[in-house]
Amino acid sequence: MKILAVDDDRLQLDMLTAILNDAGFREVTTVASGALALHELNDPGATFDSVLLDIQMPELDGIELCKIIRLMPKYQKTPIIMITAMSDKSYIDSAFLAGATDYVTKPFDKTELVTRIKIALKLNNSNREISDKLSTVRKLRDQIEANRYFDIDSPVTIENIPGVVDAAILDNYLLQLSRVDAMKSYVFAIKIAEFSELYQRYSKVDLFDTLTDIAEIITENLTGGLYLVAYKGNGNFACVVDRTTFETANQLRKSIQASIDEQGFRYADGKWCKISLLMSEPQRQTILSFGGPLARIDHAISSVEKKMSGRPEAADAGPRWFPFRKAASAAKGHSGE
Repeated sequence: MKILAVDDDRLQLDMLTAILNDAGFREVTTVASGALALHELNDPGATFDSVLLDIQMPELDGIELCKIIRLMPKYQKTPIIMITAMSDKSYIDSAFLAGATDYVTKPFDKTELVTRIKIALKLNNSNREISDKLSTVRKLRDQIEANRYFDIDSPVTIENIPGVVDAAILDNYLLQLSRVDAMKSYVFAIKIAEFSELYQRYSKVDLFDTLTDIAEIITENLTGGLYLVAYKGNGNFACVVDRTTFETANQLRKSIQASIDEQGFRYADGKWCKISLLMSEPQRQTILSFGGPLARIDHAISSVEKKMSGRPEAADAGPRWFPFRKAASAAKGHSGE
């Protein structure tokens, strides 16, 4: 495994190298600036499996460097871990929005750092194994159809939509917020009420495409301030938004539902496919809140699931047909086509 560490503090680089070597990572390249990092990353003969970035560096800081790295086709999915003394929420927000996989503050615990790197590398290896088998968009679709089965409860990574992240990255973001910063955000869940039927009736490709479309619709209605969205499985999207820009939950649900209705999901014979949403009340951290940072996600999903269990089965869903993905989505170039 090849790791690139970028920090303008040579002492920090030496310490990182020693820690990584002790953990079994022997191929560690260190550079002291963003410019030197780009030189290494653009080397056609080298491919790094993970990148560790400091935020505060002269000329090109770690957040801007992260954005540039994510524009490189070879490094769009490579784990990027921020290792920095900056613990303010604004820096954490900016890092994850720039594409960071995780965020570790200095002084860091050696065991925690190594564990986070190993988890990130394991996820990257899994994604790479899938990608290496595919050479064309058609092969990707066929591969997903034949082999990329996912359980009804499984999280699914939705790509290429700003603000939509992997479920593990959303967890990492919440884990980095201080208690005070956590109070500045809301966490809520949005559930597809008909998901059990969609899971049974859709091919996995069409289901993946539909989840992608709905994720995009959700983000289009989350205007202003920071927002992160992740698909958690069983038709549930977990959302984190800036509390100062949040409208009422009912208004937000109605606007998202209206967008879905306007989009016009249809079955194979052209008849409407009913997709309706349930939404939990926003969860806000308070001084009296119990549980860890991820408890708000669990509580939000539990809350929306309870709404689902108390909801009568839709009697007006109409006949069941095998659905196809709407033509409008095909033009977007989503993953899974």
